[in-house]
This record gives sequence, C-alpha cells and structure tokens, in this order.
Amino acid sequence: MKNIYTTVSITLVLPFMLLQNQLLCLSRDTRSISLLLNNPHQLGFFQSQSNSPRYDKIYKYDVYKEGWAKVVLDKKFGFIDLTGKVVVPLIYDQIDKFGTYKEDWARIKLENKYGFVNLNGTEIVHPIYDNIESFNVIKEGWALVKLNNNYGAINLSGTEIVRTKYSKIFKFDLKREGWAEVIYDGKYLFIDEKGEEVI
Repeated sequence: MKNIYTTVSITLVLPFMLLQNQLLCLSRDTRSISLLLNNPHQLGFFQSQSNSPRYDKIYKYDVYKEGWAKVVLDKKFGFIDLTGKVVVPLIYDQIDKFGTYKEDWARIKLENKYGFVNLNGTEIVHPIYDNIESFNVIKEGWALVKLNNNYGAINLSGTEIVRTKYSKIFKFDLKREGWAEVIYDGKYLFIDEKGEEVI
C-alpha cells in the first residue's frame, strides 16, 4: 500500500514515532498535528510546512494605532503591522492606546509595573513604576510617577526629572511661581522646574 500523508501545519520540527500504523505528531503548544500512515516502528522527524504565528486573539487594526493590530498569546500582549510582522513583542500584561498619555506613546504594564513604548516599539520608559499619571497635571510636560508609595516625575523624553522619594508633590505655582511644594520625611519644602530642591 502506498504511504498516505495527511498534514496540518506545525510550527516546530518535532520527533515522531509510529505506533499501530498511526502516527500522531503534536506541536509543543498542541495547536497543530500531523497524521501519517506508514510501516510500524519508524522513528524520524517531520519538518514544519508553515511557520506562521498563531495568536489567541487579534484585535481590529487601527484601534490602538493606525496600521497596527494588538495581538495576545498566553495572556501577553503586543502589536503586529499590516504585513503581520511583530512590531511590539508579546511580553506585556497590558498595552493602552497610543496617544492616551502622550502622543506617539502607549503605556505598558509588565508584572504590575508601568512604562511607555513609542511608535518604534521601543521602551522609552521601562516598566518600573507602580503607577504613571497623565502628563501636564502638576506641570506642563511632566507626569507624576509612583514607586513604593513615593512620588517623582518624568518629562516628555521619559527621563526621571524628580526622584521618586516624596510622599506628595503638589502642583507648580500654587505658592510661588516656578516652584512646587513637596513633602519629604514628613517635612514640607519646594522643588524648582529642574526638579531640584530649593528650600
């Protein structure tokens, strides 16, 4: 009898063994299978005929960013472009829409820490903060960041301009133009627009 092959794409090269005239070859993620009828007791390898990625969910294009679609695999999020190429790796627990916090940036969450990626998929702010608030609240071009119950601030380049050491940072210009009142170790003082303590 002629060998009969029925193949469904497998994403990996995997070993197979024939038992009782029937071969089952499963990929490690169990999403694909190959069936072979052949002589018994053969051992060999089956080469994948397709290495196309598979996702648990693909969101609609242009919702989070024009020309990109958010994808999820094993509860991890990333982005693909119009060619299907992964442009933001699927490593994040959450990705917000681009432009929500800052134009051309999207907030990311990884292991309960927040940061930002840009349109190139590059981490501008590494996910190290417990929370990142909106820009331009306490000062134009600044966003409050929180780490271990203390506050600091980052600027529009993603640089931490105020160290995360204050229990509270008030808005600028409330008591003096160009200064913001802060609380450190239970005491009140001021920082200037460079993030430096002045009193």
